[in-house]
Order: sequence, then structure tokens, then C-alpha cells
Amino acid sequence: MSRQAWVLAVILGCTAVVSQLFLYRELSQRSTAKLTHFPQQIGAWKMTGEYAPTLREIELLETENILTRIYRDDKGREVAMVLVYDPSGNRKMAHPQEICLKADGQETVDKRTQMIGAIDAQRLLMEKSGRRTLYYYWFKAGAYQSGSYISSQLRLALQSFKSKPEGTALVRLSTRVPRGSVEGDAALQDFSIALQPALLEQLP
Repeated sequence: MSRQAWVLAVILGCTAVVSQLFLYRELSQRSTAKLTHFPQQIGAWKMTGEYAPTLREIELLETENILTRIYRDDKGREVAMVLVYDPSGNRKMAHPQEICLKADGQETVDKRTQMIGAIDAQRLLMEKSGRRTLYYYWFKAGAYQSGSYISSQLRLALQSFKSKPEGTALVRLSTRVPRGSVEGDAALQDFSIALQPALLEQLP
């Protein structure tokens, strides 16, 4: 094993141990915060639909604070937004989203890092039954936002030692895209930027 591989293995091992001890501990009380107050208009984007979380989603993520909405702008572009938030210290929502998407039968066409201002979000192009969907996702802990799973886990591990840990959120945006189209990136970029003030205000 090379030195680089050994160092990475040690880091991942330490992260796993800390996660088990602190991040995924059983919570004595479920979070009571709600996301229903989240703005129905984000810049030029207006909410056109909202979906309640399923019992399965609530059981897996151990929070009822799951918001799924559809927003549309005056150009007719649609973006689906999923927010999962927990201020109490539960970090189960902070996992790579391709795991969930593949479990839903979607296949990865492309994966890369996508910068949104200073946020290094994850960009996923997924396909299912010939239909393609473009996703941006990242994690938020207080003011810190990043799509890096390892960096986010280390950040969350450090936060777990605080008497008052920062709230944690998963932000996932998506839009349907025809093959060869680049319009999806423009829509998600525009929505991501417009979303920032609401994220910072509503999800501390």
C-alpha cells in the first residue's frame, strides 16, 4: 500500500469511528423544527408544487424536517428542491446522494464538482429509462457549505463536540434535461445563487 493510500485509509477509519460515536448516536428527542415556513418564492422562482415526506424517508433520515418542492421561473424553467434539516445533531442526511439515486434505479452518466460561488457542490447527471436528470447537491453546517463528503463528515465530527452543535442540512436541486442540453446547468446555477439568502436566514 502506498503512503498516500495508507493516509487516506487512516483518515476514513478515524472518520468512521467518530461518526459512530458522535454523529449517528441515538437522539433523546426528535427535532421539532419545521421547514414549512421556507419561502415559497426564491428570487424570480415561484413554488408550483410541494410533496410531503414519506414515512420511509422519515425513518431513514430520522427527521420530519424534509421539504420537497417544485419551483418555476418566468422562463418556464423548473427546479425540484429537496431540503433536509436537523438542528439537533443528527447527521444521517449527510451522505452521497448517488447512493439514493442508484437505489431508485438511476445510472450515473457524469459526476464532477460544480462551483457555485465559493461552494464546491457535487454535480450528477443521472439517467433512468432514457430520461436524464441533472442534480446539484451539497451539505450545510452553520455557515459552512460543501459537497465534499469527507470534508463535511470531518466538519460534522468536530461540531459534535460542541455543547450547541450547528444545524445540519442537505440541499439537493434537480432539473430534467434532454440529451446534449446545457440549459440544466444554467437553471440550477441561477436557482442555487438565488437560494443562498434563504438558506442562510432560515437554516442557521
